[in-house]
Amino acid sequence: MGCDDSVTPFAEGVPDPAHVLHGILDASADTQFVRVQIVRESRTPQTPVLNELQLSSQGTASGNAVVWRDSLVTLDDGTRGHLFFAVYRPIPGELVSLTAVGPDSRHTTVMRSIPIKPTLSTDAPVFAPNLLLETVRLVGTSTRPEELYMQYVVVDPNSAQDRTVEISYERAFGKPVPSGWEFIVNLRTDRRSVEAAVAADFGAPLTLRSASIGMIDYGPEWSNRHPSDIGFVGTVGRYLIPLEITPAVADSLSYVLAP
Repeated sequence: MGCDDSVTPFAEGVPDPAHVLHGILDASADTQFVRVQIVRESRTPQTPVLNELQLSSQGTASGNAVVWRDSLVTLDDGTRGHLFFAVYRPIPGELVSLTAVGPDSRHTTVMRSIPIKPTLSTDAPVFAPNLLLETVRLVGTSTRPEELYMQYVVVDPNSAQDRTVEISYERAFGKPVPSGWEFIVNLRTDRRSVEAAVAADFGAPLTLRSASIGMIDYGPEWSNRHPSDIGFVGTVGRYLIPLEITPAVADSLSYVLAP
């Protein structure tokens, strides 16, 4: 995403903004990438020079300031461009400023909010002959995440290796509640899906390493994006939130809880 736009922006007279930024701030990635283009006053292509630009970011709440490193990359059209990278992970829920400064000292700032990482609250599981349901709430967000799933890590009985099984909950019924977004996890149905994924014998005990609610959410700039925009900086949060499986639930589902 940081280097897939080969358009050379220009403006007659004094350009405003001075720079165009392309990239994604990913709260689950350890390294961030953003490409920066200088808005030229001429259509004539100019060869970029390493370190002619500077890019920095700062979290408004934490005060965490990062100076990004410049590199030159070859774009799809064969021209060269600035790709900045920084080894850091944005803090969920924080407002971040990205500021590019050019050789003429003019600067361009982009502000973005990183999607929050909710906390989890649950009700007591409901046991029934063919059902085992648990109501969960993603506390702190009032809307359904863009992607929602359950993740189970079990020991594959055939290979004795850990296997990760993800089960989509995108179509699961959910609703906003005062504390956040609420939906129901069908633990018994999930157990059958896990069993099928690892080709385990029906009802055979499975060692469970962990159960988590997985979600992916995007910042509001994605829905406000216009096809005619030149440059785009988006935000994304990919989070795993542990879900406790009690001994009683594990026993009912024929899970053996890993130590």
